[in-house]
Amino acid sequence: MDHIEIIKKIIEAEEQAQSIAKRAFENEENLEKNVSDSLEKLKKTFNDKIDKRIQAVSESEAQLLKESLFLLEAKHKKDMDKLKKIYTEHKEEWLNSVLENIILK
Repeated sequence: MDHIEIIKKIIEAEEQAQSIAKRAFENEENLEKNVSDSLEKLKKTFNDKIDKRIQAVSESEAQLLKESLFLLEAKHKKDMDKLKKIYTEHKEEWLNSVLENIILK
């Protein structure tokens, strides 16, 4: 093998090495982009799931509040009806008592 062939082989080996290095760099860039894209997709999926869970919990809490309010209003109405009944039953008695206390004093 003469010097020219050796130089050609060296140049050819250098070109192959550069081509391999270029492909490796491109593969690394693609890998970084794929990882970044996957991470963004994972974040979006996670955030979507969180948003859905928050919505479900909010709806559940709102329903529980409605039910609690309904029960409180029903109890309030029952208590008010009971007070009205007691007032109606004892109105005359209380009025007479108050008048007697005013007159006797």
